[in-house]
Amino acid sequence: MAPSQSVEHVFIIRHGERLDQTGEASEWQADPAHGIWDPPLSTTGHEQAEKTGEALGMLLERRKVDLRSATVLIYTSPFQRCIDTTIGLLKGLEPYQSTPAVVRMDLGLGEWMSDHFYDDVYCSGSDFLARHQENLARQQAMHYRSPREHPLPSMMVDYGYQSYTNVFDFPESYTNMVRRFDQTRLRCLEWAAASHLPKKYQTTTTTAPSPTIVLFVTHAIGINALMDSFRNTVTRPIKTNYCCISSFEYKYTSAYDPLATSRATTQLATSCSDNDDDNDDWIDAVAAKNKHWKWVPDLIADDSHLN
Repeated sequence: MAPSQSVEHVFIIRHGERLDQTGEASEWQADPAHGIWDPPLSTTGHEQAEKTGEALGMLLERRKVDLRSATVLIYTSPFQRCIDTTIGLLKGLEPYQSTPAVVRMDLGLGEWMSDHFYDDVYCSGSDFLARHQENLARQQAMHYRSPREHPLPSMMVDYGYQSYTNVFDFPESYTNMVRRFDQTRLRCLEWAAASHLPKKYQTTTTTAPSPTIVLFVTHAIGINALMDSFRNTVTRPIKTNYCCISSFEYKYTSAYDPLATSRATTQLATSCSDNDDDNDDWIDAVAAKNKHWKWVPDLIADDSHLN
């Protein structure tokens, strides 16, 4: 287990196909009272989400992560297409789990509030978030009364969780959007610690902590912003298809720092050469000196599971 790090596996998932981008668009009409364009998933989008959940289950099995003993924590954008995707993911993951996943809505993972996407926004972020929480709570109540008519996967929605922000910054600059995702990521990982989970998911001091797997469900631009945040760098945005998966693992690994490597190499090579001209132990010493814990990407916007 990494020091001071309760999460070692993170997945970043884009929502599935939006209804308004398909031939089904005529079947849906936005409610003007909502004050913002917020389409749900299409039929294909729901299928994509469920397939992605199945793919995640198989991927974690291959990585020797036992989902039956792990806590799955999903942070989702409160936009309807992301909530729909979260529900689909949980349907696909169900065969691999014994404990319901924890679901938290965070407006910090929401769509980029750019005037390129929206002409105007007529609702507050807090009202938007509250409405979606109420809608999900209503869905759960209907499911409990009639599971067959209103099927839902097992999940524990953390309605007490406080979103990183509850304000729409409109129009939002690209720089502010990137900063928002970076700060949201840090806060979400901090609140993924067992002490911040609902009580039934907290382990006692005598029990070995179960692994926590974190899933971020967000939008195309959010995928790029989160990946840059984990890599601690700024890169050119890449294309992210519907329900693509990116993943990061917290590892003890080498980090290339040219200046530090040059100094360490000179110092260690000199000390080793004093004893033996053929001694190359300094190579291993330099590698060890430059190792530290970091987030390492192992999947980038992969959607091969949908083919």
